[in-house]
Amino acid sequence: MMRTFRPCLDRIVGHNIYNFDLRFIYKRSVVCGVRPSINLNFARYRDQPIYDTMCEWEKWHLRDTISLDRLARVLGLESPKTDECNGSRIAELFALGEHKTVRDYCLRDVITTRRIYRRMTFADTPPSNPAPALEQQDTLYEAIGQPNFS
Repeated sequence: MMRTFRPCLDRIVGHNIYNFDLRFIYKRSVVCGVRPSINLNFARYRDQPIYDTMCEWEKWHLRDTISLDRLARVLGLESPKTDECNGSRIAELFALGEHKTVRDYCLRDVITTRRIYRRMTFADTPPSNPAPALEQQDTLYEAIGQPNFS
């Protein structure tokens, strides 16, 4: 799956992937004797090649954490969680043969994470004007008064 992954150019994006997903996948590969196709750097305080939306939201203050559900709601996005399914029920639902429910939950989870990532990286926001036009500055000064630089 990751044979064409280029760590200098490509990015893995997820929510809490440093503390859960990637650690689990790595340990599982060791237990099963499956050599990872690439060696990922798990160094903290970086956003390349791994971008963890939870770590970036908290700016790496990891005593504070925020769930994907809560972060989505904070940003005004739809949560992937439903009354029918949340992450704590995946194993149970899978064992019951509720594969479509699990699939739908996982898809919503990925879509929400992508929307959060795009919001946090301002991917869908047009670049701001670096300096307001002179007429905007005049209007601003009329509203708040001239600055005193002395």
